[in-house]
Parts: sequence; structure tokens; C-alpha cells
Amino acid sequence: MLRYEKLQIENFRCFSEITFESLDRVNLLVGKNGSGKTALLEALFIHSGLHNPELVLRVNVFRGIDVFKMDPMQPTEAPWNHLFSGFNIKVPIRIVSFNESGTQKTTLKNASINEKMNVLQKMRSVGFEVGPVSAESIQILQLESIVNEKAVQKFHLILDQYGVKVFPVPPPPPYPCVFLDARRRSSAKEIVDRFSASASNKDTLEEIISMIRTIEPRIEDLRIFTVGDTSILHTDIGIGKFIPIHYLGDGLVRTLDIALSMYNVRNGVLLIDEIEDGIHHSALEQYWTNISTLARKLNVQIFATTHSYECLVAAHRAFSKSEIYDLKVYRLERYDGQRKVVEYSKEELDASIEVGFEVR
Repeated sequence: MLRYEKLQIENFRCFSEITFESLDRVNLLVGKNGSGKTALLEALFIHSGLHNPELVLRVNVFRGIDVFKMDPMQPTEAPWNHLFSGFNIKVPIRIVSFNESGTQKTTLKNASINEKMNVLQKMRSVGFEVGPVSAESIQILQLESIVNEKAVQKFHLILDQYGVKVFPVPPPPPYPCVFLDARRRSSAKEIVDRFSASASNKDTLEEIISMIRTIEPRIEDLRIFTVGDTSILHTDIGIGKFIPIHYLGDGLVRTLDIALSMYNVRNGVLLIDEIEDGIHHSALEQYWTNISTLARKLNVQIFATTHSYECLVAAHRAFSKSEIYDLKVYRLERYDGQRKVVEYSKEELDASIEVGFEVR
């Protein structure tokens, strides 16, 4: 079952209102800079967390902004206000997804003074640590979650001069979701953690090695070694010694990160910004073939962005050669101050690519 078959977004970033119909196993987003491709991934990341409003701060980190400070003596803009389209914080953000099991709704809004007072009272009543703050001196973002029209669950992100709190403590999300952003490569520790969680048997290890051989055909084995006090993934490329995987370039590490992440989000969602980054055009078709095969096997739904025409064409060719064409391409456009989405079928892509029409 796909997690998302249809998606509606209101008042989030550049989207005042937009709908994505007929989502598929792999969804490739194209469009000019500023058209909203990364914003869609961010909306899905927050929505997939279901109960956790702290994800809105992680979205800041993806954009390269991870510093904020609350001064109780000065009027301060909440670090999540930029998520509201046009900074219109009076209108809630709404994200609604549909699949064969029903609907999932996420609503984000700034709490009113009365709502802040109620949250502070509830926190104190259950012994939750709250400093000497007032409703006027703090910022609270309320996340409301509804699944299949059942009971409403509310969680709060609270920012005051003492730091950040989430109340009540949110449960784990119902399915895994990983965001691989374009600005930052996964650290050596993250790679090791994902490898340890994924490559627990020989078949899985062979699948991972097979995928990254698309970028480096010499790879024969992967192992974890400790350097100083740090565990680092090493590879054997037939030179008589294991070397750190990061020595072989960003394209290889990016491919490995995608493969490991798919194992980590089995039956979940993987979000990839600039999926072609670091990959030579000659390897792109096999790259997409490997991704599509693993996504089907592990029941992972992928949302990815690209600026590359070669990447788009390679994806279309790879999926066209498969028994199942479960790729959907969406182009995001600016139109009259709004964003609109153009969906391409396989046949439309065939025709567009044949005549050299600019799909991006």
C-alpha cells in the first residue's frame, strides 16, 4: 500500500493551495528554482511525523537555519512563521493525504493567548517543568492530527527563554520517513548507523553493494572499522586494503545513503532533494533502475526533486523498461503569483522527450 495517493496543501510556504493527484511509487518533481519542489518535501516530512511539531525546526536546518533565540524582553517572531504562506499566520497550515485506508490531516497554527494559558496550565498540572513564564512571553505552535476522522490529537511546540519543549510528549510516528536534503551529506556516523541497521544479512549486503557498483564498479565489500574513537564505513576496491567510503566521492556516498535509507524506511516514505546530485549522466539510467527495484521490494514510496533533464529522461527510460511503470512526474510552475502543478503521464513524457519539449 502506498502511503500517499493524493495530497492537498494549504498555506504552506509558497503554496496557498495546491493538490497532487494520482501519486505513485516514485514521484519526481521538476520545475524552476523557487517553484516549490523542496517545499513539498518539507510539507511531507512534517506530515509524516504525524504527532511531532518539533519537525518544523528540523525543516529550518534543511534550509541552513539552525540558530534562534527567544528574548522575553523583546517582541520576537516565532521561528516557524516563515512556513505560513506569505507569513500569513492568521490562516492555519493544512496538509491532508489520502490512500486506500482513509485520510490523514495535519493542521499547524499559532496558539492564541487563551490557548497558551490552557497549555501552560496543563503542563503544570502534570508536573511538566515550566519556568516562571507567562502566556505573553512565549511562542506556541499547535499541531493537530486527525487520522480517518477519529479523535483529534493536539501537540504543542513551546519556545521560551529557557529553550524548546514539546508537550505532550509525542509517540513515535506510525511509519518511517527520512529526508535526504541537498545541502548536507550524511555524516560518517549516520552512514554507519544506517549500515548497521540495514546490512544484517548477506543478501542485503549484496544488494547494497550492487547498487553502489553503478558508481564504482571496483567495490567488492563493505565493512565498519574504528579510526581513533570513530566508526567509519570502509570499502574494498581491490587495492589490497580497505579505505573509507567517503574517499570515493560524493556520488558514491549519495547512492549509498539512498540505498541504506530505503532499508531504514521499509514500508515508509523517502524524501530526496536533488536526487541526481553527484551522479554522472552516463550512470543515471542504471541508477534509477536500482532505485525503482529496491523501492518496490521494500514498499518504499519516494518523492524526489531534480533540475537535470538527463536525470528526468533516464528515469523515464528506466521505468519504461520495467514491467511496471510506477513513476509519476510533476512540474511545478509559478502562475499569476500562485503555484500550479502539471502532471505527466508515461505517454506525455514519451511525446515530450521525442520532440525535445522542455519538461522541466
